[in-house]
Amino acid sequence: MASFLGEANLLEGRLSADCADTALGPLPLTSTAGTGPATVLLRPHQLRLTTAAGPNTVRVSLRGQSFRGHDYRLELTPTPGQGLPEQLIAYSHTAPPGGDAPLFVEALGMVHPVTDA
Repeated sequence: MASFLGEANLLEGRLSADCADTALGPLPLTSTAGTGPATVLLRPHQLRLTTAAGPNTVRVSLRGQSFRGHDYRLELTPTPGQGLPEQLIAYSHTAPPGGDAPLFVEALGMVHPVTDA
């Protein structure tokens, strides 16, 4: 499904009436869905890389990057055991931070339920 829709991050979560509780915190839904375990879709431009830890951030390492003329495509590997896929894809208009600073990712915007209970 992800290839049909373009690049996408598929996250496991738990749906409630208006949000999905995910490893990246509670995220609002684009449409109403059932309740219970589900997979939700998050577009790469909805992930933001930061050097500041926060309540809904997850530590990641930068696996790869490519400049595409108008943005950077970032391949991120979350720290294992956080309930996320082995790789996340993010798009950024700025180059990722360099050096040894720890990196974190946070989600912005609404997610789309792909499957529900």
